[in-house]
Amino acid sequence: MESLGHKNGYLWDSGGFFDRFLVHSKSIPFRETGLISNEAGDKKRFIYFCFFRRALASLFPIVICLLVVSGCLKETIPEAPRISEAKLYFISRKGAVSYLESVMKRIPTDANVYEYLIEAVINGPPPDSGLFPVLPPTTRVLETRKSGNSLIIDFSREVLTDAHLIGGNEGNQLLSLWAIANTMTELNGIESIEKVRIFVEGRQRGSIAGKRIENFWGSSPVSLDVLRNQDVIGKPPLPTWRFVDKQALASKIGWGEVARGDIKKKKIALTFDAGAGIAAIDEILNVLKERGITATFFITGQFAEKYPGIVKRIVDSGHELGNHSYSHLKFTEAGKTRLKEEVEKTEEIVMSITGMSTKPYFRFPYGARNKELIAEVNQLGYLSIYWTIDSLDWVESESPDSIRQRVVSRASAGAIVLMHCNSSQEREALPLIVSDLEARGYELVTVTEVLQ
Repeated sequence: MESLGHKNGYLWDSGGFFDRFLVHSKSIPFRETGLISNEAGDKKRFIYFCFFRRALASLFPIVICLLVVSGCLKETIPEAPRISEAKLYFISRKGAVSYLESVMKRIPTDANVYEYLIEAVINGPPPDSGLFPVLPPTTRVLETRKSGNSLIIDFSREVLTDAHLIGGNEGNQLLSLWAIANTMTELNGIESIEKVRIFVEGRQRGSIAGKRIENFWGSSPVSLDVLRNQDVIGKPPLPTWRFVDKQALASKIGWGEVARGDIKKKKIALTFDAGAGIAAIDEILNVLKERGITATFFITGQFAEKYPGIVKRIVDSGHELGNHSYSHLKFTEAGKTRLKEEVEKTEEIVMSITGMSTKPYFRFPYGARNKELIAEVNQLGYLSIYWTIDSLDWVESESPDSIRQRVVSRASAGAIVLMHCNSSQEREALPLIVSDLEARGYELVTVTEVLQ
């Protein structure tokens, strides 16, 4: 409260008038306050003072009533509903497949639900759960906020740079993103979240420490605006090959060309070239689905353009893709310049249809290649995949039984079998081949799995 001073012989309140009034607002005669003198010229000020005092006195009960009522309302209006526990989703692996399973997590009453659950996901599953983490433990949350029906989460760069700590790769990037989305879209009792938007240091595109944000942990761009995916919960949607860093695998092999996989494991890779037609494609995909087998399909660009629905069905069925050029030329005649054009064109077409890369596997049409051409596809990011067994299902004179006998009699650990999607004989031969090889104890897998 400012002190009183003198002005023209009068006591003057230099700014603290109402403070003094509130302090002396008891039934004290006005003159006793010392705020005015006995001069007649002060009557006008006295009248003003009385007016304000009466006005404030009349408003005081109203203010008190309002405060009491607001307090009562505060007591009677319930707070927004909170949740005491939620499901956290992590990766589960059973045999050759991986999917999501949940664990319950209690939430402290004073916690920010969104921030608490994201931190819990980063911390990983309980040690005795048998589940696998979905984010590197070094990841930090820079921001968490709700915008409409979306939850925006901004992670630190460690979510990319430290992915190796949890085996982050093109396969489990999808399950990891879905694990976050599924966790945050299943919060009953609070405002609905339909989508999670993931940022890395404020961005959804571009490079951080040499890692492409939009590629997350793989080589193909993925959407960082993630919707809930119920189909990956409690089911085995993703085969083992999706969890392998294929570029690292090709580097470990030394690029070049391979015609056989690991001979120490009793696995055989089934591969199908898709370049001409689809005479056997329905039967091939149905048999593989019924037997729980994933294979590798080498796609030409022309095939993808003509049958985009088939190519998408192949991918949706969990099968692996490889590049088979655009127009199925003999590149020993067409040359490496044409080879480069066709490989890149096919990659672009397949990526636009499926969102998946054909890298790092390329198969030369007709098996026509030389060292120079192999070096060229290596430069383009592809490992040349030849074969151990040619089923000869492309030869019209071959019968389903002769195709079967050829494959089964030549079967050995690490073999890569060549078959074709347009072979009418394959419709009958494939079920027989699968039965015979499995009866002999072979596991039928993709190129990635046989190379591991």
